[in-house]
Amino acid sequence: MNLTEPQAGSDLSLVRTRAERQESQYLISGQKIFITYGEHDLADNIVHLVLARTRTRRRREGISLSSCRSSSGADGKPGKRNSAKCASIEHKLGIHASPTR
Repeated sequence: MNLTEPQAGSDLSLVRTRAERQESQYLISGQKIFITYGEHDLADNIVHLVLARTRTRRRREGISLSSCRSSSGADGKPGKRNSAKCASIEHKLGIHASPTR
């Protein structure tokens, strides 16, 4: 799950990642950290659960959990990659060389 942000840690009131509605989908922008095995070669398509702020008609802002595929094609099979990318490799006890988003 993509929850933690550099400036927020576990404080949800500080979440800056945004989910903006674009026609029939949401475009998510922001930065998440410490997503253990968020990027790997074990599957053609990785599904991420991302915590992001949304705007609705009823309320000014809320926090939603979105499901995001790492790539998508017209037929539902893996296709073009989205813009999410691995920024670093973890170097902490017990999780050496873990690809992290």
